[in-house]
Amino acid sequence: MESKKWLIAVCVTAVGCAGVSGGPSCSLGIGFEVENRAAIQRFETLRDRFFVRHLLFNPVTATYLGADGYRDVLQSTNGALKNYSEAALARELAFYRETYQELQGVQRESLPPHLRVDHRVMDAQLKFLIRLIGDRKY
Repeated sequence: MESKKWLIAVCVTAVGCAGVSGGPSCSLGIGFEVENRAAIQRFETLRDRFFVRHLLFNPVTATYLGADGYRDVLQSTNGALKNYSEAALARELAFYRETYQELQGVQRESLPPHLRVDHRVMDAQLKFLIRLIGDRKY
């Protein structure tokens, strides 16, 4: 019965917000997300690609997190170790640099608050990884 009450509350809130086109009385920010849908989709695609590829580059972390349950492509990480060859690190570094450049093309202000946090985290993580692999030669 509790789940029905929760579902009704969500529906009423959504209908109320949709009725005012996401105006100031809508605390969900639906209007904001409709206006910036292209930027939001671009960022979410970039974030998800970064997450999966980072786990592919770091199979021990992926295995620890149980990433094979997140995406089928991550099943190959089970029982694998990180490839520290020069070529593999060059591919990883190139991916991080490319992703960082794409991230700079997404204005943080065009995202809703919860995705702005993800944007900041990605920005910091990519700067760290680029410095670690590119500058410090880890």
